[in-house]
Amino acid sequence: MNLHQAPLERIVLKSVTYTLTPFVVAFIGLALLVKGRPRDAYSWLTHEWREPL
Repeated sequence: MNLHQAPLERIVLKSVTYTLTPFVVAFIGLALLVKGRPRDAYSWLTHEWREPL
């Protein structure tokens, strides 16, 4: 994070990030399931979502 960010900006950024992350993780897991890759979907949902894409 940039040290020059205002506290309000940090709060808003963290709120948006924490709100969107579960939806992105679920979307990718669902896409893997639809593609017929249940093991990859399980792995993604349980471990790999924490790693950068």
